[in-house]
Amino acid sequence: MNTKLKKIAAVILVLCGTAGLLAGCTGRANSTTPIQTQLTAVQRGNITILVTGTGNLALEKKQSLSFNQTGLVASAEAAKISEVDVVEGQTVDQGQVLIKADTKDWENRVNTLKHQLDSVKANLVQTQTNVVNAQSNLVTMQYNLATAQANLDAAQYNLQAQQDIKAAQDKIDNTNIQLQQAQMFYQQALLSNSPAEVLISWKQTIANCEDTIAKYQKDLQDLKTNLPIVGFSMTDITTKEAQVQQAQNGIAQSQASVELAKKNIESAQANVIVSQNAVDDAQAALTEEQNGAQVITSPIKGIVTKVSVKQGDIVQRNTDIIEIADPEKFEANVMVSERDVTSLTVGGQSTVTFDALPGLTYAAKVTRIAPLGTIQLGVVNYQVTVELTSTKPVNGAGTTTASTPLINLKDGFSAIVNIPVQEKDNVLIVPSSAISHKGQDYVIQVKTSTATETRVVKIGITDFQNTEIIDGLNQGDQVVIPLIPTAAPTNSGGFFGGGGG
Repeated sequence: MNTKLKKIAAVILVLCGTAGLLAGCTGRANSTTPIQTQLTAVQRGNITILVTGTGNLALEKKQSLSFNQTGLVASAEAAKISEVDVVEGQTVDQGQVLIKADTKDWENRVNTLKHQLDSVKANLVQTQTNVVNAQSNLVTMQYNLATAQANLDAAQYNLQAQQDIKAAQDKIDNTNIQLQQAQMFYQQALLSNSPAEVLISWKQTIANCEDTIAKYQKDLQDLKTNLPIVGFSMTDITTKEAQVQQAQNGIAQSQASVELAKKNIESAQANVIVSQNAVDDAQAALTEEQNGAQVITSPIKGIVTKVSVKQGDIVQRNTDIIEIADPEKFEANVMVSERDVTSLTVGGQSTVTFDALPGLTYAAKVTRIAPLGTIQLGVVNYQVTVELTSTKPVNGAGTTTASTPLINLKDGFSAIVNIPVQEKDNVLIVPSSAISHKGQDYVIQVKTSTATETRVVKIGITDFQNTEIIDGLNQGDQVVIPLIPTAAPTNSGGFFGGGGG
């Protein structure tokens, strides 16, 4: 029979024995047989309220490892296991090789990624060249636009010059007509013996016309003299107008070519960005693959707790296939009631005992108190985690010594966790079985030199075996303890309610 079964059997025997005694008491209710008692002295001592819970010991710092442990290898890649160098339960050193992968596929992937990188790099160079060509074409188009603008300016100037010549010739022609008319009217005046003043007037008109013609002829000559400076050729206005229209068309075409060249540059620059991104991605993929672990090494000095592959298996590189734990770090999780959890704090000290190691106690501390409760059958409990502060058991003073034996703890040990939540030292204490109820009072039977008297007492905290007496007794008083326990009080002031679990 194992330890747990022995304990359960012991509890059943105690309960059955208690039931028998209670039945005996009931049967002796009208009997004259006295209840057996014993005396004990009120004494000073220490009392501690504990929150107690049961759970299982577990290795605290477990690390699951894969070929993707560096975080650099694409999760879609697979690895073929070539060696498994450890077994479960084996102790390993930090950096020790645990599992190896076949590198053939990896080398092929690296070579493929190198070729892909070379290809996208070549494409990047081509797109950069396209940008240079597009920029050069823009310069050419801008030059052509400037030339077309110059041609338009020249054509417009020539047209204006031709129009100016025609206007000057028209002035001469019009004035010649006026001169001819004045000469005709002068001849008619002579033939008709017109007055002298009429003849003088027409002579003056003729002279004015001749002077005006001379002036206009001089202006025309000056205009023609300056025209060769701008390459003017004496053609008609229609030709000049056609030249202006042609130059304007050239301007429009050149402007359209410039805009197209600008768009080509923008497109080429966008292609460069795309190509550069492709190069960056290809380089990152190659770097990741080159840095990808082909072996799994132990990140710590620890113990192998799980190996889930064998030689020849094919696994995804991001799949955890081996687990390592620090053999010096253990923890246990216990459930604590909502009444008791408010008394606990992270960092609080505790002790742990194990069914497998009777008589040994291990120091621990509270490392986590779950913020959310677990409700089962209407009862709310909270998970509390404690961490062993040493793998050596503690002595009566709560400390380890150099001579303290080191006993290998095992993952999964049944654990009993005791967490002190209230302690009092050097207080008056009596066995809890000596206390009973009388109405609303707690009372104790006290043996004096002459008789047994009932005293009302005020109680403090209790650990269920002993109870603190605040008032009503003195050290050394002899109290009566019935060998058959009386009904246990259910105090609201700390008695039988300050701890549990």
